[in-house]
Amino acid sequence: MWHFEFSRIVRRTVLTAGIFSILIFSLYILAKFVIKNDTQAIVFGGIFFVWMSIIFVIGLATTLIRIKGYFEHSKALNTFFTVTYYASFVFIFLMMFSFVYAAVS
Repeated sequence: MWHFEFSRIVRRTVLTAGIFSILIFSLYILAKFVIKNDTQAIVFGGIFFVWMSIIFVIGLATTLIRIKGYFEHSKALNTFFTVTYYASFVFIFLMMFSFVYAAVS
């Protein structure tokens, strides 16, 4: 049961992060045309690539942990993945806010 539940959480998290990453990348492309200041667009793109790297590392770590079976009774890992999942939404909100702020300023 734990295996199935954890696998479902990982799949949902990676899928959600992937969808939002594509959305953020689309906004970055749009920002290149909307934002006249190249520095802001470059910073926005840099944040996007850092975000993709974080998602890749977390996805790789969760896959390896699942394969090794270390997560079975670990409350700390469960808490870490839960916090990471919700923190990703906070980060996405901040990215959207920064895009809108950069576009209107």
